[in-house]
Amino acid sequence: MTRTNVFGYGICALNRRALYGAVALAVCVGAPGCARSVRPGDPIVYDVFTRVDTSVRVPDVPVVPPPDVRQGPRDGSLPIEDGGRVRELAYVLTDVGASPVPLDPTQPQEGFNLDGIFSGGSALLPRACGKLDNPSALDPDQNCPADSLLVAGGCRSPSCAPAAGCVGGVDNQLPVLLDALDSELAAEFPEGLRAALARNFEPSRNSLLVRITDVDNLDRDDDVTVSVYEAFAEFAAGCDSNSAGRAYRVAARSVLGVSLDTPVLPRLPARIVAGRLMTVSAAPEARLRLPLLRGSSAEVVLMLTHAQLRMDLGVDLASNGNLGGVVPATAMVEQIAQSFPRISADFSRAIGGFVDVEQPVPPAGTAGVCDDRTSVPPRLGNLAVALRFRAVRAVIVPGLAMARTPGTCGS
Repeated sequence: MTRTNVFGYGICALNRRALYGAVALAVCVGAPGCARSVRPGDPIVYDVFTRVDTSVRVPDVPVVPPPDVRQGPRDGSLPIEDGGRVRELAYVLTDVGASPVPLDPTQPQEGFNLDGIFSGGSALLPRACGKLDNPSALDPDQNCPADSLLVAGGCRSPSCAPAAGCVGGVDNQLPVLLDALDSELAAEFPEGLRAALARNFEPSRNSLLVRITDVDNLDRDDDVTVSVYEAFAEFAAGCDSNSAGRAYRVAARSVLGVSLDTPVLPRLPARIVAGRLMTVSAAPEARLRLPLLRGSSAEVVLMLTHAQLRMDLGVDLASNGNLGGVVPATAMVEQIAQSFPRISADFSRAIGGFVDVEQPVPPAGTAGVCDDRTSVPPRLGNLAVALRFRAVRAVIVPGLAMARTPGTCGS
């Protein structure tokens, strides 16, 4: 095992952004998809207490009309209906993955602009942690037209499709992190980390259930609520793939008490715009527990803050899923040390090269920290991570489960 050489590769040879102007390691992911956006002038809900800040306006972006299928039937085939209106939807994540590392900062990737800076044109911007951002093909409001770009990396009118003159703002360090760890963890994950990541969301391993409540219209609804739970499959066949209409029981550890309306992690205020579900809070309290990898003897679970989730809703299938948030670099070091202690020393030395979002996360009153090794212990910023996914319609079985039902997938 050549751990030192591999992490050196992570810091040096994988520092592709240095090839086009960056000063530290960061590379992003490409993900094709359909752009969806929001209507101008609409207020957004900005924190987990569902207060509306009418002073904050969504960008002036053209709306892409959705296919008719997104409206969906009102004949009882949707999960829960009330007087002809859809009140609740449930989906389980599938086809979860991270795209390959792109070759330059013009290639799209999944993820979100988590630091408010559009550094796709220059990694030397203040507070960019020396990283170049990439554009989003899924959510054009994560990009900035070059003629709207401000000197410090802000944007007057965010929204453009990836093309010449469109500067990316997406932060995502997961692809390069997976590349750097792939050979280091070959013994635990011989199939490779990307394959292990996809397999980790099979029904026999982990099921992330997305519940959407207060839904009045699948095309446009300004006030819906998203809750994310861990769940157990309540079926015994087809355990290596997800398909629509199958039953899941929410894990008791995801809920306070006995009600699905009191999840452990805060519910996320959201909107449906042109058929696309969009959570609208990027506050620190917007958290999501993400079971990233699981080996034979250890697992990697990330607690994302500033979490965001978007997907195009359909009756049985939600597509173009985009999920992202930030993880403190110190928490990542602790997670690796706990799960894979044999590589922890090398990983701790290399972690600063992966930081792409300051701590505290902007906007903040003063400049934050990316990687400060002059103090003891070192002061580190955050890693932005993002995943692409699809989701299929799920049926929530009443009641909570402490563990899997005997005879079901993964039991």
